[in-house]
Amino acid sequence: MKKIVLSILVSTMLLFNVNAQEVFNKGDLQFNLGLGLGATYLSSYSSALIPSINFSGEYGTIPTGEIGLVSFGGMVSAIYSPYYEYVNWIIDETKGHDLGFAFQGRAAWHLHVFNSDKWDVYAGLGSGFRVTSWSRTYYYYDNTSKTETGSYSDFIISEFVGGRMMTSENFGFFAEVGFGGVSTMRIGLTFKM
Repeated sequence: MKKIVLSILVSTMLLFNVNAQEVFNKGDLQFNLGLGLGATYLSSYSSALIPSINFSGEYGTIPTGEIGLVSFGGMVSAIYSPYYEYVNWIIDETKGHDLGFAFQGRAAWHLHVFNSDKWDVYAGLGSGFRVTSWSRTYYYYDNTSKTETGSYSDFIISEFVGGRMMTSENFGFFAEVGFGGVSTMRIGLTFKM
């Protein structure tokens, strides 16, 4: 009797492992929409506390056996940061803003360590470019002012780690940490198509 019960138990476990469905599989399309914090490249001292908006998508492409899956996709990010500074005895105050956008392609490796349809852990790399524009208006004590504007762009390489928790088959939450783009931390909603 013990052998029969043990055989049924082992067979059931093997069957479960063979049919286990991961959160992210080959052919899946998944989107993240979230807020980011930790912008450090803008000139405003308070920009690290200003939230950014991030949208990313990825497509499951290359299975890596039982270890996981490689996906390819992209991310678009935007941040608007107001700027204010009391300058010195000549300039009364400075007002303005920084506006930044980042566009990048990304590749991620999703590790199938949980053997679960609820959890997804991934790490990846990205590259693209970032465009930033700024404006400063200097208000002088003699009631005159001067406005300066400018913009610059740079090439970015990003690395990130993240995870998803699915609350249903097509909806869940995500969190990422990594450098590049316009923020170093991102949290939000994830959608599976």
